[in-house]
Order: sequence, then C-alpha cells, then structure tokens
Amino acid sequence: MTLRTEMTDILKQYQKYLEQKGHRNDYIQEHLGFLRFFGNNYLINYNPHSILEIDEPVIKEFLGEWCIRKVMDFNKNDIIPMLRIFKKFNNFLFQTKKISENHYRNVKERCKNPRYYVEKFERNKDLDPNFESWSEDFNSWLWEEDVKDEGDFRRELESLINFDLELIENISQANLNNSFTIVDDFKTFMNYISEHKDGLRLTNNLFCLKRKDILKLNSMMDNPEALDQNVLQIDTILIHFFFLASKRLGFSKYTQKMNFISTPLCDYYLELPIEHQYWILFRGLWDKINWYRLNKYSESGRPRESFAERYSHLMFFSSLKRNGWISYRKFIHLYDEFVRRGFENGFKNNFIINNNRIFYFCIFPEKILPLLIYFGLFKINNEINNQSLNELDLFKDAKLRITSLGHQIFSIFKLLDDELISFTKTE
Repeated sequence: MTLRTEMTDILKQYQKYLEQKGHRNDYIQEHLGFLRFFGNNYLINYNPHSILEIDEPVIKEFLGEWCIRKVMDFNKNDIIPMLRIFKKFNNFLFQTKKISENHYRNVKERCKNPRYYVEKFERNKDLDPNFESWSEDFNSWLWEEDVKDEGDFRRELESLINFDLELIENISQANLNNSFTIVDDFKTFMNYISEHKDGLRLTNNLFCLKRKDILKLNSMMDNPEALDQNVLQIDTILIHFFFLASKRLGFSKYTQKMNFISTPLCDYYLELPIEHQYWILFRGLWDKINWYRLNKYSESGRPRESFAERYSHLMFFSSLKRNGWISYRKFIHLYDEFVRRGFENGFKNNFIINNNRIFYFCIFPEKILPLLIYFGLFKINNEINNQSLNELDLFKDAKLRITSLGHQIFSIFKLLDDELISFTKTE
C-alpha cells in the first residue's frame, strides 16, 4: 500500500509537470497509462520497488525479460516508445530533485540503447520450443549466454562447413549452375548493405528495411519479385529471408542507433567457394531461422510446430519421385498421407505431427516452397514464373516437381538427421 500510495502521488505530480510543459492530453495519458501498468504489474506485484528506484537493472529486467515472457501482445515496436517514456519520466524525477544526477545519467544512458532489447526479443523468438533442450536454451537466453560475437559466428561457419564437407563435395558435382542465382542475389543484398558505411536506416516499428531500399534491392535481383509500390519487407520472399538469415549467420547486425550494417564476417563468407556459400545460405534457411518469422511477427496463430517439421520434410521430400509433375493440392495430400503413416508406424520422435493447418496454407506455400524453388530444389510449371511466387492464389494452382539436385540433397541430408539435430544444438 505504501508503494501504491507513493506511485499515485508521484504520477499526479508528473501529470501536472507534463501539462505545464504544454503536452497534449493523449500524450499525457499515454505516459500515465504505461507508468501505471509498469508500476502496478511489475514494481508492486512482481519486483517490489519504489517508483523512485527505477534504475538500469529494473529497466533491463522489465523490457529485456519480463515483458517478453509475461506480456502477450508485447512486440519490438513497443520498445522505443517505452524507453522514451522512461527517459521523460527520469528527466522529471531529476528536475524535481527526487533522484541524484548520477542516477539520472545512468538511466538516461540505458534508454539510449534499444538495440539490446530488440536483440534480446529476437533471440527469444528464435528459440525452438520443440527441441528437447528447450529448458537449457531458455536459461541460456535468460542469462544471456546465447549472445555471440564475431568469433563465435565464424567458428560456427567453419564447424558447419567441416561437418557437412562430404555432403557439400557430393552436391558440388551435381549441376548447381542454375541454383547459384540465389547466391548471386544474396551477394547483391550484402553488397548493398555494405555500401552504406553507417548502416541502412530501418523502420521505426519492426526495424525492417524501408520501402525505397526494398524496391531498389528488388530491381537489382536476378530473381525480382512482383512487388507493390506500398510493399513491406514481410511481403517479400527473398529480401525478407536474406535480412533474417544474414543476421542469424552473423553477416549483418544492428548498430546502437538501430541502423542495419554488414559485419567483417560477410567478407569471409564472400571469399568462400560458391558451393560453400550456397550450402551456408541453405542451412540459414533450414535450421538457423525460425520459420514462423518468415511469415508474420505476430504471436496470433503462431504455428509453433512448423520449425520442427523441417525434419519430417526431409523424409517426405526424399520419398518423392524425381521429375514427376504433381499439383500443389496433390502435393499437400501426399504430405498428409505421409504424416499419417508416420504416426501409425511410430516414426522417431522428431517426426512432428502438425495439426495447425495455417502451416500448409500460409507459411509453406507463401515462403518455404518458393525459397526451395529459388534454391533449385523444386521446379514450378512454366505457366508461373518467379515473379509470381509471392502471389499465393496463383501458386496454389501450380504444378511442381522435385529436381534431381533436390532429391540428392534431401536424401543425403536425411541420413544426417540425428546428427543434424545434435549439431544444431551444440555448435
């Protein structure tokens, strides 16, 4: 009751302070509403503190942990507005001599670093709840043991190449020439980022590429997409994938001011043989990024099993007849039957049964299968070209087939299934 009474009194003073500064009523109510939510739910009921004791550790735990775990609709676009409110309130406390100058400066500095909270949020969303090591992974995220530097990312790449070297050598003997266009497009993407020495400015909400950069990049691609002039990054296939994969592989990062910049590791990657570049990029899709992030950032209807389903796809894809054209609808029917038989026959634990149909009718046709086509692992009938791969209605009426390269990769990759899961979790 003492904490609540104190908070109520100070917020009344803060309201008068904002009114005297001439702020609009909706601006004032936004600040007061957030501070009441923060005070009642976190400071009083969760981590008892006086509202005068808002310091670096409190803000760090609140935004970098509590909100991510406890607030259902918390998203990246909430981070900067919340930090601005903390900064404004901190200034009020200092101006009214309720806190020391040292306290004021420490909190002000913490509010200048949205990158920490955005990256903490994204690393949480990349966790896979279906892995057996979920508990260990979560604790690693919680205590920030999952933070990687450039050396960590480079060691991962080297380990990945060494681990898959035999497979890479086998596929390099196949006809990969037509499959390297996606590597060329990724080089175009990374070179464009590298040209901006201070980094590309991102949107202020979800920290994605701005429209002008998306349209410019798309015009430079070997595989340009049919994009609307009002396109958002999430609407694209290749550019959105490149954005996510480049961060996950360590080739790009956010600056403290939330610009998007390339890292020196990108130069190391671009000097590798092209088949190594192809394989690293494919692994970026297959087991680095969480597949739901290719589709939407919202938790609403999130198909949690879709990330783990990639392992059942290995078996399904390798069972397809090579060069046999089938309709997409039949493709989905065959997959349903394959899953049902796997369940009846008691396939191993990593064969996931996904009852969430959003995966079949949203993420897979909109993002995953088009990317597998760009990688040259599937072919689509000639009536639909690459520019239509992001038009779902047209795509669902298409015919497709697995290529010889696709069959070879998925067949070999399937044999590494158990080792793959182990490697992914221990690298």
